[in-house]
Amino acid sequence: MRGGIRLFGRPGGLSYRHKLTAVMMLAILVPLAVGSLWVSWQFQQQTTRDWLQDYGAELDIASETVGDMLLSTVQKSLFLGNNLSVGRFIRSDYREDLAAYLTNLKYMSDLIGALESDHLGQKIVLYVWNETMYSNQFVRNADELSVGLQDMILGSAMEKPVIRLVDVGSGGYDLHLYATIKDLQNVLAIIEIRMEFEEWTQPFRGALPENSFLAIVAEDGTPIPIAVNEVDERGMEDAFREHAGGDKTGRYWSVESVVPVWERPVVLFVDPAPLIGQLRGYMVLAAVLVAVVIGVVYFTIKSVSNALTKRLYLLVKNITSRADLGSSGIDTAPATAAYDEFDVIDKRFADLVERIHDHYRTIKDFELEKQKLRAKILQVNINPHFLYNTLSAIKWTFPDDRLTSLIDEMVDYYRIFLNKGQSLQSIRLETQMLKSYLDIQKFAYGLDFAYAIDVDDDAMDALILKNLLQPIVENAFLHGINGMESGGLIEIRVGRYGERLAIAIRDNGAGMPQELLVSLLRGPVHTGAKPFGGYGFYNVRMCLEVFYGSDGDIRVESAPGAGTTVRLDLPALSDKGNQP
Repeated sequence: MRGGIRLFGRPGGLSYRHKLTAVMMLAILVPLAVGSLWVSWQFQQQTTRDWLQDYGAELDIASETVGDMLLSTVQKSLFLGNNLSVGRFIRSDYREDLAAYLTNLKYMSDLIGALESDHLGQKIVLYVWNETMYSNQFVRNADELSVGLQDMILGSAMEKPVIRLVDVGSGGYDLHLYATIKDLQNVLAIIEIRMEFEEWTQPFRGALPENSFLAIVAEDGTPIPIAVNEVDERGMEDAFREHAGGDKTGRYWSVESVVPVWERPVVLFVDPAPLIGQLRGYMVLAAVLVAVVIGVVYFTIKSVSNALTKRLYLLVKNITSRADLGSSGIDTAPATAAYDEFDVIDKRFADLVERIHDHYRTIKDFELEKQKLRAKILQVNINPHFLYNTLSAIKWTFPDDRLTSLIDEMVDYYRIFLNKGQSLQSIRLETQMLKSYLDIQKFAYGLDFAYAIDVDDDAMDALILKNLLQPIVENAFLHGINGMESGGLIEIRVGRYGERLAIAIRDNGAGMPQELLVSLLRGPVHTGAKPFGGYGFYNVRMCLEVFYGSDGDIRVESAPGAGTTVRLDLPALSDKGNQP
């Protein structure tokens, strides 16, 4: 706005409306953003876990299928090892009975053929130490096995069958299971059941997704790829390296399972690109939804802030029109007929402005009185030399002891009273001036009265507004003891307690009634044709208010026939410039 109320911010800065909108947006959007990020992260983690669990479940099914195949193969080896006919066939000596060998060989051929037919691609071979047996497709001499392999098989024969991967070239690995046939004392033969690569890896290949591969972890910890789907050797090497380092979420994510019976780990390496693409689509959709929510929230907040600031604008406009201290009147009526929180603020502010105006007028009155007081002080600051010379001329022209004493008192009085125009003087000088004043009054009125001035030593050098006490002493004389033929007494007592002065001026005169006492400090009081000391007390009160403010206090105690006591409580000022 130009030339008016800028409720909506200072030029070049954010408006109140914008600040309100920003605060409300932050209050809503920060939790919304944090919550959205947390939900997105949780969704991503849960989706990843579910995705890997799905592949893990498929891998477990494939591993169990291969395990069932191995279990069936182990059962075949146990059947052959426990078959008495097979044992007799291997133990018999066929050097002189070729016909018996051929007969038994026909039986064994049918038996092994039946066992092989259970799984396509399986081959069963018996490696025997019986030198009278002739080698054929399923019977061979044990020497055809390496010594190391024989030792491995014979060393574990009492425990469980030996299962080995055998490289057959072209990236294929046949699975060989070895068991033994033995009698009570000796091992008669080694059973070898071969499962072709294509046969035993078929369940794994069925569970293999695109751009992934599967590996069996060999006895020495080396991963051996057994099923590959569009992955090059470099990718497999990187995946093996990351998996060995414990990173299962690198270029390829991995899930593991164990093949039953064989008890070898099998690891599926999966390309996460499809999942990442799916998650990216979800994130884009979530971002669009969040953007829509932010837009709705923004326009809602903007509408609310506009409604609030419009009402506030009217309030501020009304307040501004009332806040002009130079206005002659203040309209305290509400700006609208409605009554809500803004109307409460409006009414409270109107009351506050009214009080400020009252204080402003009071301050103006105080300033006016202060200027008048300063003018009076300037008026009495005449050059004292002319007055002193005139009084001295009278003193020497009319030599009289009483007149000389009077003139000396007057010279002392005016010397202290004028005091080069200073507004403050010490209690010592103030009481000395009061003494001179009372001596002058004794001479002027010819009255026989007594006075006593008692000042604490530590109060002597305290500063007080000059001539503050003289009007009170004058009232005590004129309206208190004046008219008493004898026995009149005026007592002046100044004490100090801490940084305060306690001053009491008492007379034993006629006193005053209560109603006159109540109205005394309000202004000049008249009783008939003459004022009853009101001007003096009024001037003292105005001096206290103008000079001391709320730090000075005056009280009057009086009753008919009991005299009057005026008490003042003032700060004990010093000569270090600590004026009120």
